[in-house]
Amino acid sequence: MSQIPSEKEIIQDIVKDQLHRYSDYAIQDLYKLFYQATMGNKHLLKNEAKARENLETEWSDLGKVRPYESLLEVIDPADVLMRVNLRVYRKTGGTIQNLFEIMKTTADQFQENSDLLDHYWKVTAQLAEDGQIPFSKSDLMRFWYEMKEQNFPELSHSDKYQEVHEPAYRVVMKSLWEGFKKD
Repeated sequence: MSQIPSEKEIIQDIVKDQLHRYSDYAIQDLYKLFYQATMGNKHLLKNEAKARENLETEWSDLGKVRPYESLLEVIDPADVLMRVNLRVYRKTGGTIQNLFEIMKTTADQFQENSDLLDHYWKVTAQLAEDGQIPFSKSDLMRFWYEMKEQNFPELSHSDKYQEVHEPAYRVVMKSLWEGFKKD
């Protein structure tokens, strides 16, 4: 009989997966991960026309799939949201139109939850204190209080992460993705 993993174990698995996939992973990248998992993608779709234009521009210059990229990445301990990696999605025959529709529906349906962001961060800080992840609890909490003072802004990935990995993905609701059929 298999045991259901605890929330702490799920968060640990998500963080370890990110650290395994991406070198030069900084606290800022960890914050972005949990920000996306709890706040969704609404910030991208405040201006729908601009969001579509940005997706089309990025799509036209994606380059080759990286060995560590999978189509989907788990980012959400509650299993509601996930990242769709654009390079893999395009290679598998995905279209901008279908992805954009899922993005819009996600923005309409997903409820942001800064309390959950706070909770996930505290669990992650406990993982750091337990030596389960390669960050210090004091560094995590210092960063956290800085973000809290700024009312939890949406941040980009760290400069090094962007330089090395050129991230290209969109955050969508898992339930919408699972009901999705490619054209």
